[in-house]
Amino acid sequence: MPKFLEAKLKKEYGAKSDVPYKIMNAKGLMHGNKTTAKGEAMQKKHEAKVDAKANRVLSQSGGGTESYNWRNRHGQAKVRKSMS
Repeated sequence: MPKFLEAKLKKEYGAKSDVPYKIMNAKGLMHGNKTTAKGEAMQKKHEAKVDAKANRVLSQSGGGTESYNWRNRHGQAKVRKSMS
C-alpha cells in the first residue's frame, strides 16, 4: 500500500479510523488488505519523486568552489558550499 498516502489519510481521519483503508480500496490501490499493482506503482512513483528532489544538483560557482543546490520538502532553496 502507498505508505505516504496511508500516513496522510491517517493524519486527516485519525489513527484508529478505518476510513483511510476504505478510500484506498475504493481508489483501487488495495484489494482488502493486499496492495494492488496500481498501489505499488503509485508508491514507486512517489519514491522516485522524493528521490529526485533529494538529489543534489552540482553546480560550479566562482573561485573554483563547488556548491550543492537543492530544495527541501517545503520548496525552500538550500545552498551549501563544500570545504575544499
